[in-house]
Amino acid sequence: MTTIYAPTPENPLTTTQKIRNQRLFMLQDCDWTVGIDSPFNDAKKTEWVTYRQALRDLPSLYTDDDNFIDVTFQTEPE
Repeated sequence: MTTIYAPTPENPLTTTQKIRNQRLFMLQDCDWTVGIDSPFNDAKKTEWVTYRQALRDLPSLYTDDDNFIDVTFQTEPE
C-alpha cells in the first residue's frame, strides 16, 4: 500500500514526508520504463532501474531537520 502524506494546519508535512510524496510521483511517472513491455533495451532498462533505486534510497539521506528545498532529486536517464 502506498501512503500519500497530507498536511493539516496542526501537522505540516515533515521534510521526509515531502520527499516520500515527491518520490512516489516520480516513481509512478516512470513505472513503464522497467516493465516487461518497455520499449527500452536491457542497457537502458538498467539505467532506469538504477535511477529508481536512487529515488527509493533518497529518504535515508535526509532528516526532518533538513530543508526540503535543499533536497537533490536524481535526474532521469536520457
